Amino acid sequence: MRSYPPAISVRHSRSVQRPIVFRVALLVLLLFLCSVLAARGQQPAQSPSPWGSIVREFASKIVTAGSVRGEGRLSLQNLCSLDASTADSIEGGLLEQLSSRGFRDNPVVADNGGPLSPPAPPIDIRVTLSQNLAGLIWIAELRTPSGRKVVMLPVTTPTGAPSNEVRPVPAIVHTVSWRQPEPMLDFAMVPATPQSSAQLMVLSPERVTFFRFEQDAWHLTASAAIEHPQPWPRDLRGRIELESGKLSVYLPGIFCSGSAGTELGLYCAPGAEKPWPVGNDGLGARTAKFDPARNYFVDPIQLSKSDGARSAAFYSAAELQDFSYAGRQSIRAALDGSVQLAEGRDVISVKFPGWGSDIVSFYGGCAGLSPVLATGTGDDTSTDTIQIYQVADRQAVAAGQPISFPGPVRALWLARDANSARVVSQNLQTGMYEASSISISCDR
Repeated sequence: MRSYPPAISVRHSRSVQRPIVFRVALLVLLLFLCSVLAARGQQPAQSPSPWGSIVREFASKIVTAGSVRGEGRLSLQNLCSLDASTADSIEGGLLEQLSSRGFRDNPVVADNGGPLSPPAPPIDIRVTLSQNLAGLIWIAELRTPSGRKVVMLPVTTPTGAPSNEVRPVPAIVHTVSWRQPEPMLDFAMVPATPQSSAQLMVLSPERVTFFRFEQDAWHLTASAAIEHPQPWPRDLRGRIELESGKLSVYLPGIFCSGSAGTELGLYCAPGAEKPWPVGNDGLGARTAKFDPARNYFVDPIQLSKSDGARSAAFYSAAELQDFSYAGRQSIRAALDGSVQLAEGRDVISVKFPGWGSDIVSFYGGCAGLSPVLATGTGDDTSTDTIQIYQVADRQAVAAGQPISFPGPVRALWLARDANSARVVSQNLQTGMYEASSISISCDR
C-alpha cells in the first residue's frame, strides 16, 4: 500500500498586498494636495482692506470713550457716498476690533408682535457714516449703564476705496426780505394766508414798525415808539417774538408787549429782571438774564452739590439735538471767544477756530447732520460769514460752504419753527441794514 505524505494546507497571506494599497492611497492623497496648492497658488493674494487702519483708530476712540466689555448691540447707518458692500466691510471690521476688546454682539430679535418687547442691550453702539465737503465723518454713540458718550472721527477716503453714490451736501439758503438805512435790531414775519396778506415787524432802537405786503411791495401801516428812561448801552441788542398775534420785545432793561394788527399797540415798562428766550423754540425756550448795562447774558450753571452754582456769561446759546449725552447738551458762545459745552453737570470750554459770537442750532438737517450755524470772527468793520457745523465728541466739523455777507452780522436768532433763522446784517458799501432769513437745503 502506497503511503502518501500528509496534506499541507496553504493559506494565501495578504501581508504582502497591504503596503501596496497604502502606498497607492498615499500617492493619490499627495497628488490631490499638490493640485489644491497649485490652484491656490494661481489665485491672486487678497490685499488688506484700505479701511483697516481707520477702522482700528475708530474702534480705539470708542473704547477710550467707555468700556465695551460685555454683551451688547452694534448697528451701523450709512449716510455717505460709500457703497453698501464697503459699509458692510467697515461694520464687520469694527465688530472684529470691538470683539477683540471684550464686546459680544447680540442683535435684538423682533418679538413678532408679542406682549413684551426685547430688553435694551447693556451696551448699545450706534455708528453713523456721514460726510461733508471736507470728507467723511464717522460718528459713534455709545450707550452703557454708566451713561452716553459720543465720538467723532473725520476721515479722508483712502486710495482704492470704492465710492459710487452721490449724497447731498448741505447748503445755506439766504433770502433778503427788507432793507432800511435806520439801525435794525431784529424783525418778525407773518406769512400770508387766504384771508390776509403777509406782515412784517421791524425792531429799531427807538421804535417798532409794522408793514403789510400788498401789490408786490411792503407798505407802512403803523409805528410805535419805545420809551426807555436810560440811554441805551453800546452794542445794543434786541429781540422780537411773535406768537398767536402776541408781540414780545426784549431790550436791555425794557420789556414791551402788544399785539400785531392794523393798529399796533405797544406797552413798554422797565423789565431788567425779565429773562430773554435763548436757545431753541422762541418763547418756549429756556430763558436767561440779559445784563442791561452790557450786551450779553448772565446765567447760573448748576453744578454738583459740592460745587454749588456759578455764573456764566455768554453772547448766544443753542442746544444740540442729536448724538447727545443724557439729557440735552447745550452750547454757548463765551465772552473770551471759546465755546462752553454743558454735558450734564460738566461744563467744558473748547476753542472752535473760526467761530464768532452768534450761534443757533436747527432741529433738522441733511442726512446724518445735526446742524449748528455760527457767524465768523470779523468785527464791525469787516465782512462776515455764517457756516454750518456738525458738533460731536467736543469737535466741530464744517459742513458745506459758508455764505458771505457784505458787512457784519448784527443779530442771529432762531425762528420759531427751529428750522430757519433770522439774520440782521449791515452792508458796509451802502450802509443799509438788511433783514434776511436762512435755512438749510439738502438738494445740492
